[in-house]
Amino acid sequence: MANYTQNKRGPDAGACEGATRFAEFLEQRSLTYESVAGAVGTNRGTVCSWALGKSRPRHEWRLALETFTRGEVPALAWLLDTERAVVEFAAPWDEQGPEEAP
Repeated sequence: MANYTQNKRGPDAGACEGATRFAEFLEQRSLTYESVAGAVGTNRGTVCSWALGKSRPRHEWRLALETFTRGEVPALAWLLDTERAVVEFAAPWDEQGPEEAP
């Protein structure tokens, strides 16, 4: 299986709910980084970095982890506050058309 391990790195990588939820998921089930890496198709070091908040998974890995954890670590949990604000600002499309922003 391909090993795509590009991550979102930086001082804020661990400042997201995803890392905490992922680490708790692993701890509660006594899962090893190696076993998770094998299950999702990456390497032990990458899983360790995600769980320790040293890096954040790219979008496709966030979706893979959401599937692996059966939704207990949603893909959106990996967003930083600034990214989450953009998502929350977006209004759903309406049949009447877009409304003017305030």
